[in-house]
Amino acid sequence: MAAQPKSRRPKSANGDGGARQRADGSWEWRVTLEDGRRLSAYGKTRTEAKEKCLAKVKAAALGVDLKESRQTLSHFLERWLADVVQPQLAPKTYVSYRDTVRKHIVPTLGKVRAENLTPQQVQTLLRAKEHEGLSPRSVAYIRSVLRIALNRAIKWNVVARNAAALTDPPRQVSVERVPLTPDQAHAFLSAAEGDRLEALYLNDGRFGPSDWGGAWPALAGC
Repeated sequence: MAAQPKSRRPKSANGDGGARQRADGSWEWRVTLEDGRRLSAYGKTRTEAKEKCLAKVKAAALGVDLKESRQTLSHFLERWLADVVQPQLAPKTYVSYRDTVRKHIVPTLGKVRAENLTPQQVQTLLRAKEHEGLSPRSVAYIRSVLRIALNRAIKWNVVARNAAALTDPPRQVSVERVPLTPDQAHAFLSAAEGDRLEALYLNDGRFGPSDWGGAWPALAGC
């Protein structure tokens, strides 16, 4: 029976950790903190493993709970919805946040670890939603929901920064409102005569067609 290859023992690496190559060819980087805690990270290359491990060291220095940060974004968002949004906000707001999370955020970013979420990933999600045909307002709402959730993640020491807040919101397109002319307003009221909303169109009778003067705000831009 062939002997199994021995893994390399951790080596000194510029005083900030040690590395070892695993049997599958990947690399592990280890660091021992001043308080005795040991952190490690894995990567396809030695450099990748080191960068991931030192990122954990930085997060630990900022007070991030490294055990909590290992949870996926999907898991965190579900906890946030259940523990914060549902008990504290209106039912309609909860439903809106929940649907936005489950329909637009989780399918793309749900499997990403909370600690690893980057602004680039969030920006790519927002751009993809624009390409799907969502309005700038809808895309901005997705960003807003994720930003609010990640603010809570910072308070809970799950992440060190808010990746959504570091993205650019979608450009809002202004729509020019064109008011009805007096003739158009008269034609509309004639067509709406007898409609259940006729009183609304007449503004409860407080003014009539002669008062519109070519600018009827009730219908402008509808």
